[in-house]
Amino acid sequence: MATSRVVDWNKPIQKLLSASYSTFKKDDIPILIEAVQNGEVEILNHEDQYEPFFSSFVALLYKSNVNEVASVCKVLIKFLLKRLQKTEDGCTISKSNIMALIKSLCRGSSSLPKSDVVMFTAQLKSAKAPSSGKLPETGIFTISVFNL
Repeated sequence: MATSRVVDWNKPIQKLLSASYSTFKKDDIPILIEAVQNGEVEILNHEDQYEPFFSSFVALLYKSNVNEVASVCKVLIKFLLKRLQKTEDGCTISKSNIMALIKSLCRGSSSLPKSDVVMFTAQLKSAKAPSSGKLPETGIFTISVFNL
């Protein structure tokens, strides 16, 4: 059965971008967790034009300690394994970085070099966000989520 959930991508994006050069605040984690949980269907099954956005988003989540939440880790690993099996054209994560991110999720530690973090941050800033075009100043997007 499908239900609509509101995913405000601006909040988690702001948290990821503000913490990309430093560490996350404890208050940021619930916002990121909620975005991944509510946006699972969209993260895993989106239009090709949003691949750069979601692949950069997933790549930057590794530093946030969301891997401590099993439901979030499950979504991120599904996303990364799908990209490892079949690389999408717009995917911004190399196969070696996919492996490093999977390792990070499994071990609970980060393993991407700072240069990759800077690259993913720049890519996320310029990526086309779902339902918008560019990253909007404010806005809320409604998506369908399937409850299993």
